[in-house]
Amino acid sequence: MSIKKNVQNKQDWQNTLSKTPHSRKVNLHKFDTNRKEIVLMGDEHIGSNYYDEDTHRRNLDYCLDNGVHVILMGDELETATKTSVGAGVFEQSEIVQQQLEKAVELYTPLAKEGLILGNHIGNHEARVYNHSGANLSKILSSMLKIKYLGVGAAHIIRVGKQSYTLYTTHGNSGARMPHTKIANIIKANQMIDS
Repeated sequence: MSIKKNVQNKQDWQNTLSKTPHSRKVNLHKFDTNRKEIVLMGDEHIGSNYYDEDTHRRNLDYCLDNGVHVILMGDELETATKTSVGAGVFEQSEIVQQQLEKAVELYTPLAKEGLILGNHIGNHEARVYNHSGANLSKILSSMLKIKYLGVGAAHIIRVGKQSYTLYTTHGNSGARMPHTKIANIIKANQMIDS
């Protein structure tokens, strides 16, 4: 698959999934404390030959040990297919089923403690969605009993008496130049209700 076709596929799945009920809801998170740390965790690529499991486990342990909340930002799984850019399936150390099972094993302790605020789909999970209609991010969310956030989500985070507004998304830009990166930010902003 060419890079141009890959970028178009990313835009297609994002346009399709942004029309789901998950895409326009505001998530309210209240913390009765004066300070709160939230980690935006994504692009782990479980199952890739380049996946750094030791670092990933250390990050998860830090969050669990310190009561740090996490938003999963997408691409938790590698999910390469025969039509993926590059060597695809040949750059995976595990098949997709094993990747999903490992993700469940890794994230279950955080989920059981209520430390995962939600999970986004990334372009890697969207590979499977594009080929079969199966949304692995939604399946993972269901298995962990956490909120599925879709392509993007708005959050109001209240820490004590202070409120913060946050918009989270995996993103899909193949942009390399400053003006094309800015154009993609403007395009993403159009998905958010003001």
